[in-house]
Amino acid sequence: MLTALATLFFGPAKNYTYCSKIMLSLLNFRLMRTLSAISMLLLCCFALPTVARAQTDQAVYTDALVNGWQNWSWATVNLANTTLVQSGSDSISVSAGPYQALYLHQTPFDSSTYADLVFWINGGATGGQLLQVQATLNGAAQTVVTLPALAANTWQQISIPLSSLGVQNQPDMDGFWIQDHSGTTQPTFFVDTISITALPPPSVVNVTVNAADTVRVVDARHLASTPPCGIRSSIRASRPIC
Repeated sequence: MLTALATLFFGPAKNYTYCSKIMLSLLNFRLMRTLSAISMLLLCCFALPTVARAQTDQAVYTDALVNGWQNWSWATVNLANTTLVQSGSDSISVSAGPYQALYLHQTPFDSSTYADLVFWINGGATGGQLLQVQATLNGAAQTVVTLPALAANTWQQISIPLSSLGVQNQPDMDGFWIQDHSGTTQPTFFVDTISITALPPPSVVNVTVNAADTVRVVDARHLASTPPCGIRSSIRASRPIC
């Protein structure tokens, strides 16, 4: 390589124009490589905070219906019950006849950023209630999920994936109900702390860019063996540098 460079700079041909083009190409290449690395680093700096932000849970009932949720039940319900409470000061008591339900309704919303329907439920003094859960898309009931018989005087948290209810990644989820499926009158049961939980945020990927790292180099063989007007640099392999 040293011989090739000596020939270029000090040989009889003294092809200064060609040498200048080679040096200019190298400088342009290094400049473009550095700018590309800096651009990637800036893109990561601006993009990562956006990715890291997570959708928040949507509360449905916390001592009262919130966030625009409404009571559309066709069972006897008390939204301000104080006799048996899981959290806060109030819960929902439900006295359901055959196939009656606690039905909570919302303006249709996009469910694509949510994961699960979560609530606490208690079978009261008697327990043994046989219930099922369904969610709705624009008022139409979707997949049935059957709950195990409720335990007496015990709060248990129920978490049902929206995918199991048939309403995940839909533009028009608008409610859900907890319904008797025994066909008989049920003892009063209690529901509290209802929410639709958000999908977890995507994992943050940390990217380190070193602008000083070598990305591509000019192959010395090109300088040593190829005539000046026919040389093809590894910087621009598509046309000769002349």
